[in-house]
Amino acid sequence: MKIRSLIFSAIVLPLSAQAQIAVWMSPNDVESASAPSANISGVATETFTINGGNPFGTNPSGLLANGATYSNTGSGTGTGTAFLSNGTFGGTSTGTYLNGRSGSNTILSLSTPAAYFGIYFLAADAFNEIVISSLGTTLLTFDTATLLTKLNGGVGTVQAINGSVYNTADYFGKPGSGTNPTQAYAYLHFIAEAGVTFDKIELKQRVGAASFESDNHSIRTTAPTTPGSLVAVPEPSSLLLSLSTLGTLMLVRKRK
Repeated sequence: MKIRSLIFSAIVLPLSAQAQIAVWMSPNDVESASAPSANISGVATETFTINGGNPFGTNPSGLLANGATYSNTGSGTGTGTAFLSNGTFGGTSTGTYLNGRSGSNTILSLSTPAAYFGIYFLAADAFNEIVISSLGTTLLTFDTATLLTKLNGGVGTVQAINGSVYNTADYFGKPGSGTNPTQAYAYLHFIAEAGVTFDKIELKQRVGAASFESDNHSIRTTAPTTPGSLVAVPEPSSLLLSLSTLGTLMLVRKRK
């Protein structure tokens, strides 16, 4: 009996940790956390506009003015990052955006812990990963393939908290022009539950894959009220742990 209890606890506790940060998606026309359809107020935002200061350099801009720092590790070309002018893989008003190259790991370190992180995910592919942690402990590992699963290749619809229904096809293609129609563009929100904060966000691009394009990174020290316009995006690690828990319970029951 004690052995069964230990097995159950070992699996359920990681599930609880993964569930501390919920992932949400805005309607397809949202490119920033403070846009009317998202309406997250009180955020600090990094736009990666070169004229406003290189976030990897010495000129503070956006989040850096609030004490955050950007760094990069990995096997990408040069530093593993590039700042590209708005083009096929950008949004309608993003200007310069961040391009994490193959094998790169872009790290956003926060001097003051946050409970909200927003990111405009551009030209989405299934080879990206977002890791959010606190004091060295991982709180969430989000495989961006989950977003593409949610959008189902542009077939069908998704439903927001308030009941609004969005066509998944509208998320595909560069906003405004529809170019690059095979890739998705979506603003993602990572909202921590009460009492939970984080101090590091990593944007990882797998070696040999394309790039991790993103823009308009926003943070907020306290968790906002989740807007009704947002759509829940399932987190795969939690699902896998849930299935693992179920399988273990079935095994234990079978051995009785």
